[in-house]
Amino acid sequence: MSFEEFWTLYPKKTGKRAAEKSWQEKLSKQEQIDCISHLEKRVGSDLQWTVDKGKFIPMPTTFLNQGRWMDSYDTLRSEAFVKKSDAPTICSGCRSYESTQRHHDICITGDDYYDYKTRSEGRQTRAVL
Repeated sequence: MSFEEFWTLYPKKTGKRAAEKSWQEKLSKQEQIDCISHLEKRVGSDLQWTVDKGKFIPMPTTFLNQGRWMDSYDTLRSEAFVKKSDAPTICSGCRSYESTQRHHDICITGDDYYDYKTRSEGRQTRAVL
């Protein structure tokens, strides 16, 4: 593994000379392989590295000196992060989440709100306006 492979993969391009020195002096061949493998997975999928135009990406020298390729991180698809498109949607008709029984009863089967309300409270009679 060469430093140029690391530099090509690493998203923050500052301090190249210092990073190259750390790469050559502080990392064994196996650590270099692990680092490259880690970066191939992490770049573009790390939640912290994608927000605010990469504001939280460490300097390359810091990443190498502190062994940050061994850190765990939250990915864009992890439980810690839900995209807005994955969020539950609210029905404009009944104003409840589309995945709920209430939405199904009111909008799908045609029961109106008052039927739903009295049935959910355990009453047998129909509510009157």
